[in-house]
Amino acid sequence: MIMKKIIGLFIVLILMSCSTMKSSQELKETSWEMKQLVVNGQEKELPSEKPILLFSEDNVLNGTTGCNSFFGKYDISENKVTFQIEGITKAFCFDSQEVEDVLLNQDMMNGLQFSIQKDKLVIENEVQKLRIEFARK
Repeated sequence: MIMKKIIGLFIVLILMSCSTMKSSQELKETSWEMKQLVVNGQEKELPSEKPILLFSEDNVLNGTTGCNSFFGKYDISENKVTFQIEGITKAFCFDSQEVEDVLLNQDMMNGLQFSIQKDKLVIENEVQKLRIEFARK
């Protein structure tokens, strides 16, 4: 009886680790265009040039805010992703300011839940009341 419980627990742990690996692998070598940004229950207007995220195999992140380009690293743990922005260009573009305030805010972009459904990436932070939707590019 104890052996059955141990084997059952082992199988559950294997399945959980496989789903974590699948989620992290689904992001690697992909690019995404922002389609919606919601902060505190309010949908924000996106800039005319849509923000983009590029996830590389070696956990390097590149992207644009619709105006400025940025680079850094990303880390995936379970179904959470954390962004660490290391550099950004500094042009001022009025229509992308709200997007930049979110994407470049380390507190907001830390430990975000993410899910991928077909060609849609959803990144959320319930504490910060943040929801960002992207379409695969």
